[in-house]
Amino acid sequence: MYDVTDEVTGFYRGLGEAGMAVSVPIEEKIAAADWGLAFGTRSMQVVPGNTLAAQGFPVGGLNTFYRFSLVSAGIWAYDEHARLIGEHIYVDTGSAGVYPSFVSWFVTGPASSRRRSIPFSRTPPSTL
Repeated sequence: MYDVTDEVTGFYRGLGEAGMAVSVPIEEKIAAADWGLAFGTRSMQVVPGNTLAAQGFPVGGLNTFYRFSLVSAGIWAYDEHARLIGEHIYVDTGSAGVYPSFVSWFVTGPASSRRRSIPFSRTPPSTL
């Protein structure tokens, strides 16, 4: 069996280090068949302005959070034992959109999260 724990952990660590969040689907269609799955989705992330600016997107403020949206499609192929044998993801870069975020008031980083959680923590603040 192939263990991808390190690869998956690295993927999510890379998102965090880049200031990115996990994408969530806001519109999605999925088709299933005996050969695998196919999907089309519009996804959204909440991303800091400085991260978007570093990737070439125009933003109004580097310290403001934005909603980043794009359309993608994919095929996940499976073998006769329903084991994943391939993944093909296609991204429509022309669909990328950057919009002011209505949720920036509750998006937080590690330091702010630690400060806000101290009143609810049983761990002494010096060890957080």
